[in-house]
Amino acid sequence: MSEMTCKGYTAKIEYSAEDGLLVGHIWGIQDIISFHGDSVPEIRESFEEAVDDYLACCAEIGKEPQKPFSGKHTLKVSSEMTIPISVKHQLIEHNGRPVAVVVPYDDYLRLFHPELNEPTTPHEVVEKFLGQCKSLVQAWREYLNLTQEEVAQRLGIKQSSYQQIEKKTARPRAATLEKIAVAFEIEPSLLTWTEDE
Repeated sequence: MSEMTCKGYTAKIEYSAEDGLLVGHIWGIQDIISFHGDSVPEIRESFEEAVDDYLACCAEIGKEPQKPFSGKHTLKVSSEMTIPISVKHQLIEHNGRPVAVVVPYDDYLRLFHPELNEPTTPHEVVEKFLGQCKSLVQAWREYLNLTQEEVAQRLGIKQSSYQQIEKKTARPRAATLEKIAVAFEIEPSLLTWTEDE
């Protein structure tokens, strides 16, 4: 199956062995528009004519031509909140009226359950921190397979200075933890621990 585009519309082109023709259908809109041709140049011309005819017909009857699906819509979640989204979705209609929208599950979770998107600490880091009594900074560094020297270079400090930060008894400032988080490519909140965790 191949695709062609014209004036923002996309057509899927297939070969029909039964008819011995190339057959095309415009997709991404609800109106049904099909066309055919014996060769690639002919199917291209037929497609362009079909789009022009569709637009002319819509203008003639005073109907707004349907726009192909772009993947960008605004989703009204509640009366107080609107979320701009760019997700693939499928609109399900009954008797010409929308009744449901199907979106990928990951997008659904991102939009409607943001609490599930909060950063988490891997079990291996927790084990090193609680089970092996290492500092959270050291536990993360080891989990990320980084050496003290590599982290010190990323921070622009000497290894001996970084070594002091990593001690279990050290109490690095918030600004220092933020720099380390950037070096580790993690959220800064993952380098602090509270008793309720």
